[in-house]
Amino acid sequence: MRHVLAMFAVLTLSSCALHLRAPDLDVGADRPVAPATEPSHLAAVVRLPLPVVAALVEQQVTEPIERTEKVGPMTWTLQVARQGSIVARSDGGNLCFDVPFRGTGTVTALGGKLERKLDAHIGLCAVPHLGPRGVLTLNDVTVRVQVAHSDLGPLTKPLFDGLAAQLEQVAGRQLIDYLKTLEIPANQAWAPLTAMLSRDIALPQGACLRLRPQALELGQPEVDPSALRLSVHVTALPTVEQPCAKVPTSLADVPVTVSGDLQHPPTRLLLPVGIGLEKLGEEVGKSLHALGRIETGNGWLEVQGVRLGTARDVLVVRAQVKGEVRDSVLWIPYHRAVDGEVLLWGVPQLDETVVRLASVQMDLRTDDGLTELGAALKRARLTEIVEKKLQVPRALLERQAREALLDIGKGLEFAGQRMPVRIDTETLQLEKARAMAGRLEVQVRFVGQIVIGDTNRL
Repeated sequence: MRHVLAMFAVLTLSSCALHLRAPDLDVGADRPVAPATEPSHLAAVVRLPLPVVAALVEQQVTEPIERTEKVGPMTWTLQVARQGSIVARSDGGNLCFDVPFRGTGTVTALGGKLERKLDAHIGLCAVPHLGPRGVLTLNDVTVRVQVAHSDLGPLTKPLFDGLAAQLEQVAGRQLIDYLKTLEIPANQAWAPLTAMLSRDIALPQGACLRLRPQALELGQPEVDPSALRLSVHVTALPTVEQPCAKVPTSLADVPVTVSGDLQHPPTRLLLPVGIGLEKLGEEVGKSLHALGRIETGNGWLEVQGVRLGTARDVLVVRAQVKGEVRDSVLWIPYHRAVDGEVLLWGVPQLDETVVRLASVQMDLRTDDGLTELGAALKRARLTEIVEKKLQVPRALLERQAREALLDIGKGLEFAGQRMPVRIDTETLQLEKARAMAGRLEVQVRFVGQIVIGDTNRL
């Protein structure tokens, strides 16, 4: 009977695998990299094309002008109206508009009559001003009238003089009054910039840049030959992620203020660069698997693979193992399969040449409390292997950061349009490393200039 019971116990025990349970430290979440608490500052240039400004002024339609006056023996009659498109241009830093007119002028005197087709332009110039609400107004409006004519004798001079006077007094005053009250919604100039900055910017190898704009500060507009040009100071909390977390970026409205004296200090960028753990674990997994069977006093273990994660600012290596232990019941030997995980972890540390794990520790749990398993793993020097293999050269990280900047410098695309980016690097250095949100993060300090937008005066 005792022999039968022993055989039953052996069959039962040998059919039950021994599971190693690593402590549950890994929070494992696919979250975006947390931005640095220190804000970063970028410069940008946005442009409101002059044809767009002219189109807004086109909405003002002056009434046709009809005048008849008698000067001595002469009577002249004038009929003119706006005709053709308004053209906006730059003149000495002012914003100017050329408004075309066309009509007919007639002079009668001493029974004679002279009629001519007339072409004229009203030129209006103003100083553009951006108000605190981001609305563009035109100040200090001046007017000048030009009438196209040829020397057709003394009778034509009163005709052209009268035309110029009437255009200045009537049409010119209409346009001046209109431009003094005109409010141009200039947000269409920087709205594409805000939208672009609020979206993920794709980088090579599945990475992305998230600029996270927090505020825009605008300078007063400058007039160049093709556009109203606005300097913008962008406050942002940028990060680089690899891979890019599949979490939508918030497109919340970015507050905008206007400055009378906008300054662009050198860009000081503190950029957390998040590096995915999958590739980092490949070399560690190969090295641990290369150990082959790790002999214990009563069996063996073998590392099948590893998974990397993070928990509470430490980098976690979960090593999947399998093996076998031997035991006996009433002197009858039996074998039990072993599977599960062994946990190794350490704190990322930035040295002069590498990012490595410091003070790597190991732990495992089993219902049976077989301490011989843990002793065998320690003899196999798993912690030393992990610390040696789980290293990222500092030069590699610096090169990746520079390549990311170079890729951004190729320009950013939004709505099918490419927005140029100029990057001038003074210094680029790694400051510290940490484990966060399922990634290895390295804080990169950039000092230089990053200017988004076309800075040319075309």
